[in-house]
Amino acid sequence: MQEFVSIVVPTRNCEKTIEKVVDSLLNLNYKKYEIIVVDSSIDGTKEVLKKYGSKIKVFHSPVLNRRTSNLQRNIGARKARGQIILFTDGDCIVDKNWISGILKGFSSKDVAIVGGSVLKWGDSAYLDYAESGIRPLIRNYQKRIIIDLSNYHKSLYPIGGNFAIRKNILKEAGWFDEDTPSFDEIELSWRVLLKGYKIVCIPNAIVRYCFVNNLSTFLKRYFKYGKGFGYFARKYPSSPVTKRKSFFISIILLLLILHAFLIYKFLTTFNSSFGILLVAPTLVLFGIHLFRSVKYRKLSLIYHLFFDILVAFMYMLGMIISLIKYRRLKK
Repeated sequence: MQEFVSIVVPTRNCEKTIEKVVDSLLNLNYKKYEIIVVDSSIDGTKEVLKKYGSKIKVFHSPVLNRRTSNLQRNIGARKARGQIILFTDGDCIVDKNWISGILKGFSSKDVAIVGGSVLKWGDSAYLDYAESGIRPLIRNYQKRIIIDLSNYHKSLYPIGGNFAIRKNILKEAGWFDEDTPSFDEIELSWRVLLKGYKIVCIPNAIVRYCFVNNLSTFLKRYFKYGKGFGYFARKYPSSPVTKRKSFFISIILLLLILHAFLIYKFLTTFNSSFGILLVAPTLVLFGIHLFRSVKYRKLSLIYHLFFDILVAFMYMLGMIISLIKYRRLKK
C-alpha cells in the first residue's frame, strides 16, 4: 500500500521554468501525493500556476527584502498532510520515479532525511562547472550513502532541490532556519544529526537542475553560499563541518592574498618573473583538483583556473561579510 506524501516547492520569479517543473511533478509514477507551491513572485509565475487549478495547492508568502525560501518551505511543510515531505525548487524537473526512489531511503525509523542525485538540466559552461567545480553544486551519487555525525563533514550531503524529511522530525528539529542566507539543508541536517538520526542518499532518485546561464547570477550564487557558511560557522563553531571547511578556506584565502600581492608587484614593476609566479600557485593547486577525477578532465585547466579564482573570491567575500554580520549569533 502506498504511503501518502507531500511535495513542497518554494518559488520566486520562476516564470520561465515553473510550467516544466509542475508538469514533471504531475507526471510522477506514484498515485498518493499532493503538490504544494509556496510563491512569493513578482513576475508572471502566479499566472502560470493558476492554469493548474485544483491539481496543485498554491499558497503565497510575503515578499520580503531578504531570502524567503526557508520561510516558504516552513509554510508548505506546516500545510502538508503527508508524514514524509519532499522538497524541490522552482527550477528543477523531477524524474518519473522520483518519489519511489526517495521512499526506498526511508528503510528504518532512524533515517530522518533522504536525498537523491541532482543532475544537469540543459548544457552550458556554468552547468559544467556546477558539476565539477571546486565546490560542486550538482550531487551525482554513484552508490547509496549513509550519513551520520561521524562522516557528515566528509560527505556530499543532500541539497534543497532533492531533499525529503519526516515531518515529525522536521518539527522536532525546529523547522528550517529562516534567517540563514543559504546552507539551508546543511544547517537543518546538522540539527537533525545531533538528535541521533541518519541521512541516506539514493543514486536513482533523480532531479534535474536548471542552473544559471550568466556569469553575474552565477557569482552571486557563490557569494550567497559563502554567506551561508559564515552564518553556519558562527552558529556551530565547533562542528567538524566548520573546522574542515575552514581549513580549506584558509588555504584558498592565503592563495588569494598571494595573488593580490603578485598582481600588485607585476603592475608596479612589470617584471616578467612576477607574471610567472602569478599563476604558478593556482596552476598547481587547481591542476591537482582538475585531474582528481575523470569528470574534471573534460574541462581545460585555464577554464577551471578562471572559474575557481572568481568563485573562491566571491565565496570568501560572502563568508567574511557574514562572519562580521553574525558575530553575536547564538544557537
